[in-house]
Amino acid sequence: MIAKKLSAALKDALGDAEIMNKLLALGITPQFVSGGEQRDINARDIAAWKQVAMDAGIEVR
Repeated sequence: MIAKKLSAALKDALGDAEIMNKLLALGITPQFVSGGEQRDINARDIAAWKQVAMDAGIEVR
């Protein structure tokens, strides 16, 4: 499965000190999360921002 291969490659990349140092130098603090965890984070964030938009009177389509 492509998603599993990409996930494994990302996890490996984040284990590489040179890559981590480059990201940290850019102000990025990377943290690996699995696909399932990211799905849950996205669902929570979408719900929260939907509420922010509704409270501000912005129509969400």
